[in-house]
Amino acid sequence: MLKKFLLQTVCALTLSFPSLAQSELQTEEIVKKSDDIGTAAIKAGTPLRRMHNHLRNSSRLHFETSFRVSSPTSAHRVQGTALFFIQQPNSFRVEVSSNKRTTLYVSDGDTLSIYRPGERKFVRLPADKSILGTMYLATGLLKIQARMIDFFWTVDYMTIGASEGRVTSAGSEIVGSKKCDRFTVERFEDIFDVWLEENSIPLPCRLVSKRTDGTSLTSQANEFKWMDSQSFGAETFQFSPPEGTKEVELSDLE
Repeated sequence: MLKKFLLQTVCALTLSFPSLAQSELQTEEIVKKSDDIGTAAIKAGTPLRRMHNHLRNSSRLHFETSFRVSSPTSAHRVQGTALFFIQQPNSFRVEVSSNKRTTLYVSDGDTLSIYRPGERKFVRLPADKSILGTMYLATGLLKIQARMIDFFWTVDYMTIGASEGRVTSAGSEIVGSKKCDRFTVERFEDIFDVWLEENSIPLPCRLVSKRTDGTSLTSQANEFKWMDSQSFGAETFQFSPPEGTKEVELSDLE
């Protein structure tokens, strides 16, 4: 199911996405009159459903997210930024800067390269035959981005009629300079507060995630900047080791 989620959500964004059916837009106006959007699934016409449909049907994606990971039981905080370039069927590039360390992940569909410029070391791993397996591997290595991935997976699962879960509306707020609708998505022990831009394409402005089962008090906050997906070319997904760098085993990079 996680692989299915990755296919539908970590696919690419295009500017020429097809307009949604008028009936879905009309449904959204009815839904907005109630705080409770639905307890069985994310309904047609709601902003979350339109976000899901847009990501699922797109072929290119380009966005930046800043993130902060904190826990009330620890003074240590992880924060940084991650820049994503994704292109179907099987190419992506992720540039992560966190706590003074930068890591580059590049897949051309055949090879996944992981490079740490500060350490002058890189790793090459075989890419999966599709973007699914390769992005799954990269997501596992990214670690700090896992909660963002969990949110998109949860939305994906709830759009296909999952009986568990609840979505409630929490009004509107300004995030940065954008007016965004806030929703709380709950499923099992996961709680996600997401702010979606009030737009024909309601992409996330902010995401805060946490769990309620007591196993982890850690919370993660992401803020998003969506970019022109036509602004990068094939060279984005190519990696040539800089002179003086050393190829190592994955265990030597961690």
